[in-house]
Order: sequence, then C-alpha cells, then structure tokens
Amino acid sequence: MSSVAAVDIAKSLETRRFGWWHAKIMFLCFLMLLVEGMDYNALAVTAPSLIRDWQVSKRDIGIAFAISNLAVLIGTLVFSAIGDRYGRRAGIIWGVLLYSVPSLMIAFADSLWQLYALRFVAGLGMGGVMPNAIALLTEVAPNGMKSRFVMLPFIGIGLGAAAIGGVAAMFIPAFGWPPVFLIPGISGLIVCVALMIWLPESARFLSAQRTASGEPEKASAATGASGAEPATSARKGIGLLLRREHAGVNALLWLCFLFESLTFIILVSWLPVILEMAGLSPTEASLTFAYVGLANLISQLLIALLLDRFHFGALLAATLITIVCFVGFSMLGLGKGNLMLVTVLLVAASGATHSALNGLVGNFYPTSIRATAVGIATGFGRVAFIVGPLLAAYLLALSLPVQQMTLLIMSPYVPVALICLLLARLYIGKVAEARRLEADAKSEPV
Repeated sequence: MSSVAAVDIAKSLETRRFGWWHAKIMFLCFLMLLVEGMDYNALAVTAPSLIRDWQVSKRDIGIAFAISNLAVLIGTLVFSAIGDRYGRRAGIIWGVLLYSVPSLMIAFADSLWQLYALRFVAGLGMGGVMPNAIALLTEVAPNGMKSRFVMLPFIGIGLGAAAIGGVAAMFIPAFGWPPVFLIPGISGLIVCVALMIWLPESARFLSAQRTASGEPEKASAATGASGAEPATSARKGIGLLLRREHAGVNALLWLCFLFESLTFIILVSWLPVILEMAGLSPTEASLTFAYVGLANLISQLLIALLLDRFHFGALLAATLITIVCFVGFSMLGLGKGNLMLVTVLLVAASGATHSALNGLVGNFYPTSIRATAVGIATGFGRVAFIVGPLLAAYLLALSLPVQQMTLLIMSPYVPVALICLLLARLYIGKVAEARRLEADAKSEPV
C-alpha cells in the first residue's frame, strides 16, 4: 500500500465535517464515562453506611479502595491490549459490562470478601474503558477539534461523581446503601446495550486491521476512503511500543502522568482535611468543595477549547497556573475568603491539567498501538492513584505545618512543567514531519 493511500484515508477521516455521526459517538462515550464516574465513587459515598451496617473498621473499607484501584491499573493494561487487538468497540463494551454487573451484585453482598471480589472485577472494567475511549475519540475526531472531541465526553466522569453523591443523599436515609450500587449497575447495562447497537468501530482501526490482512479494498470500502493506512498487526502491543522511535515520548509521557497524577489524587482525596488544617471550619471546607466542582467543570470546558489551538502550550499554562495557586495557598496570613478563592482556582487548574494530559496523549502514537500506548501511560497515573493517598496519609501523620506540606504536595508539578516543554518540542517536530510526508506522498505517482 503506497503512502498516498495512507494519506488518503487519514485525510478522508480528518476533513470530514462534524455531524450527527460524531455527536453520537461523543454522546455514547459521555454516557459510559458518566456511569463509570458513578460506579467508581459509589464505594466512597457508601463507606460510612457499610461501616455501620457491617460493623467493620475504616481499615477494612480502605482495603476495598486499594483493591479497586489495583484492579483499575490491571484493567487499564489488559483492556488497552484488547483494544489494539480486537478493536476499540470491543474493549469499551466489555469494560462497561464488566463494571456494571459487579455493581449490581454488590447491592446484594453481605460480607467484606464479597465486596472485595466484586470491586476487583468492577475495577478491571473501569480501568479498561478509558484507554479505549481515548483511542476511539482520537481516531474519529474531525481535524481542528481533536482535543475538544476527546476531552468533552470525559466531563462525564466528574458529573457521574456528583450524581452518585445526589443518589446517596436521596436514597441512603430511606433505603440504605444498596440502591447506590443498583442504580449505576442498571444504568451501565442500559448503556452497554446502547453501545452494542449504536457505537461504531474506529475506521482507522478497521483499515489498519484489514490492510494487515491483505484486504485493502475491504478496508477502503469500510472507511469510505480511497486507501488504508498500513498496519503491523503481527507486531502490535508492547513490543512495538517499546521500539526506539517511541522511547523518548514514552519516557516523558509516563513520567508526566506519574508526577501529575500523584499531586492531583492527593489534592482531590485530602482537600477537605487540608482546608480544615489551614483554618477553615468543616462547613466552610464543604462549601469550598462544592465551589470546586463547578469551577472544575468550567476549567475543563475552557481547556478543551484551548487545546486544539495551543496544544501543549495550553497544558503548560494550566500546569504553571496550578503551581502559582499552590504557592498562594501556602502563604501565611491568607484570609478565609482569599483561601477559599485560591483553593477553587487551584483545583480548577489542576483538574484542567489532568484532563488536558488525557486529551493529548493519543496524538503521539499510530493507530496500531494507540490503545496500548494510552493504557500504559494512564497506567502510570493509576500507580500514582494507589500510592498518592498513602503518601498523603504519611505526610499528615508527620503533623507538618500546612504551608510546608502544601509545597511538598506541589513539588511533582515542577518536573511536570519541564516535561511539558519537552513534549511541546516533540509535538511540533511530529506535526512538521507529518506535513513533510504528506507533501512527499502527494508528489509520489499512484
């Protein structure tokens, strides 16, 4: 297959104007991520009720959190490989099914061991959805709005977390904790059926698969383009990802996800405690947390609009704003009103940085390894999600001054900013190389 054919298929997909087909994919991805956000946070909002009803300790429920996060990490790695081998659609549907059924079953659980086992299975599914969703959205996005196309559906995760809090407030007083797991479980099964009916496979993935199988004409017909991009299906996965040409970007992205997620998860997990240590009352801390949710939604919408124009420049700006807000938070003598304002800006900027990283990671890799690459990169973030809360608990146990502890929590963002600069240079070079290859392909005889 000539390079002209590869350019043709890419151009036919990228120049396709945004329409109902794109909107359908975005909406379906939004729904499955909304339910995942509900399912992931269901354990957190039911933890006090479980402790009372089952007469267990906080440590026992803490083990359930750890098991769930470990399973999410494993699911991220396993399902990203499934997505590259069998398709993004398969990885997504099986992931949604795998986190929905255990959620339903937890509603009828009556022991810690049942909870541990079912949360482990659910975690596998939750970990598997994200890398395949990023890969699919990256591959079907129209040119000029790739980052927005990837990031906007991911707002569903935050909205899902807010929604399950409302579900808990509504149902737990009257019916106990089981409905909090039943509702996302049933919703997930409904979404799973919708995905099976309406979610298409990535045309780029189908093209790569069929070209690798020696069926270029079928690939062209499936995508509606005049050619298919070449694929190396026999060498998919980790082996191809670890080739020398990907080594630099791999190292930078993995470190970036690790450091950024470490600060992000500590901030999100322990924010109310840190705010009370800084002098806010429990009511003021809760009110600040509510403002943070709204500000985080606005910041993610804003960064989604900026990414398609400024790419890693927008990510770097969000990172630097986060650092400035951390420094402001650590200042002595900050009044309560200013402290609440700085906190809202801090978490909004941190949330924008976290979302922007997810929105950009898929742009560095070819179709044949994209889901695996995204899965491993986000897997480093999942490692931070496991380690971060434990590290924060250790820091809190040291009884450090809040200013000193805040700066320690911020410190991983310094290398994140430096890595963003290097990634920006690599991305600019990648775009220039792609344009050169396109120009060469146009001059090549068909």
